[in-house]
Amino acid sequence: MARLSKQAVEVSDILLYRSDLESSLQLFYSASATNPRFLGYSPSEVREELDKRIAELNLTSMLILLSAIEAAFRVDYQLRCYRGPADRLSQAFRKLHKRKSLRVNLETEIIGAWKDETNVNLKLIGQLRGAFKLRHWIAHGRYWEPKLGKKYDFVSILALATETFTQFPFLRPL
Repeated sequence: MARLSKQAVEVSDILLYRSDLESSLQLFYSASATNPRFLGYSPSEVREELDKRIAELNLTSMLILLSAIEAAFRVDYQLRCYRGPADRLSQAFRKLHKRKSLRVNLETEIIGAWKDETNVNLKLIGQLRGAFKLRHWIAHGRYWEPKLGKKYDFVSILALATETFTQFPFLRPL
């Protein structure tokens, strides 16, 4: 089993992080009249730049949330392979582990096993797979036009993360 870092991030911590940074940005840009960095900016240019910074913060926060979801699936996979119960999901993971060890595909193999071996909500699985397309796009530099199937924002990804951590009975490290 790969050594687990014990540095997994909780959704509540991500939410606080994002909130703190947005508050900091608001404060920084509200002092634009006295900040030499904004010399020559019109009020609308200051607002436009603030909006861009908040949009970037939302993207990075979504990436962190989606990464936390991925980590939960991968940790659960490892735990079920090495010390999981004798349920169908753990058995499927052990078979997969014999063939591929830890080099398993999240979306097709790990989430696919959840779909095939449990009664987890299929709509939620579809939503996760769609959101992971967003994660790939953000993580790989956003250099192509993504075909996401729907528009995502921080609130929708936060809701997806909350539902995922509520609906999936992930095993947790001791």
